[in-house]
Amino acid sequence: MVIGQIAQSKERTILFFGPLRNMQSVCRVKMCFSENGNLHLIHHETKSNLKGLFLVRKIFIRCEVAVPFDQVIAGFNRHLLEVLSPPLMKLRIHRYDGQSVGDRFSMQLGPELLHMRWEGLVSAAGRTPGTFWFEDVGVQLPFPLKQWKHKHLVRKAGNGAVIMDIVSFSTGHKVLDLLCYPFLKGMFQARVKKYQQYPFV
Repeated sequence: MVIGQIAQSKERTILFFGPLRNMQSVCRVKMCFSENGNLHLIHHETKSNLKGLFLVRKIFIRCEVAVPFDQVIAGFNRHLLEVLSPPLMKLRIHRYDGQSVGDRFSMQLGPELLHMRWEGLVSAAGRTPGTFWFEDVGVQLPFPLKQWKHKHLVRKAGNGAVIMDIVSFSTGHKVLDLLCYPFLKGMFQARVKKYQQYPFV
């Protein structure tokens, strides 16, 4: 579907996109109409999570910890996930494979009768001498979330480390996004103190 184009000149930029649930990127294509009316592709690029089209909201949390880089990485495990659980929300982990590509996790949030199911998949991961990261995406998400991507990033900083949580989410509706944003931002902001107090052993 074409949703936008620049008609003031013979070069036109056209955006193509598909359903929110199935698409992760937007393709921007620049076409040029020649004098005989033929259409030529002269440039194209793909951009992920274009905010205006996909209604994707982003949350970024940064935390410095006085713990060695390698020790922080070793401390990313099931127990840390339990410690980082949202305040006043009961968490029960049913599955936690790890942080490698293809690993899965499954958890239950809230009381037994009103619980919400959350299942995720580690879609990407990597490590260099001074950086460690992995990214999980939502497979089954609680209402009203329809899209979720969470990048966990750790960087070496002197004798300590910097931990970053980078979250992209969408409910598919702008109003719901705006209502959910303060709650989710507060939930991740609460992680800062927990990271700083966690022993990472």
